[in-house]
Amino acid sequence: MMICVARQFVRSPQRTSTIFQNKKFTPALSCCPPASARWCSNQSKPAVTVTERRVSELIDVLILPLRHTVYSVNLWVLKMVYPGSWNHAEFNEGVVQAFRHVTLHMDDRDSMRLLSGLVADNLIENLQEGRAGASDKAVFQSVVSVKMMGIFTASARVDEMGSAAVWVTALLNATEEYNLKKDYEAEGSKCHVRRIHKWTLKRTLPENPQEQELGDWHVVAINKQRWSPPEGILDDES
Repeated sequence: MMICVARQFVRSPQRTSTIFQNKKFTPALSCCPPASARWCSNQSKPAVTVTERRVSELIDVLILPLRHTVYSVNLWVLKMVYPGSWNHAEFNEGVVQAFRHVTLHMDDRDSMRLLSGLVADNLIENLQEGRAGASDKAVFQSVVSVKMMGIFTASARVDEMGSAAVWVTALLNATEEYNLKKDYEAEGSKCHVRRIHKWTLKRTLPENPQEQELGDWHVVAINKQRWSPPEGILDDES
């Protein structure tokens, strides 16, 4: 049920705390007034704000404070065993930058090169497959804003390669701008779409924390790609 109204990500402290040091990122193409404002005055035609929320996402948001507290403690304990493996401020900044970069390039024909080193190879392949089935109604323009809401899950275990690793899933509240295509019922309209995203990142842990460096963070799972507008979404604005 839906309600509608590179290399480095975060480098280990032993090397540097700079995020995305070796990549150039394209900044957001536009910015929006406070959430209370419905229209963006700097657009030639007003942008309609659409808020998309599934019931399951509302539940996730309600239980997030407790989950964030519990998993933050778990990550703090992990940092005691693997020094430098977790830094909340760096992760917060890094996942926001990752969201902007990946969202901008997820359906580019050259996405393998643009996302390699930041996104897991199998996820890049999924994104490339998703491009073929992308909506024919709306064209992505930019990420207007994105904020990490909190840690939804975190776990440390052995991966499929036999290496110890940590996985962290974050909830992100983002606003994306789309242009509706000319052959659609609301010709030429702009939409600012507010959605909650669930992204999982993974970091490999060293066998010997005292002698080996930590791995870089990689995006390994996302729950949403491009937005597709439901029929009649702008009827109330006509």
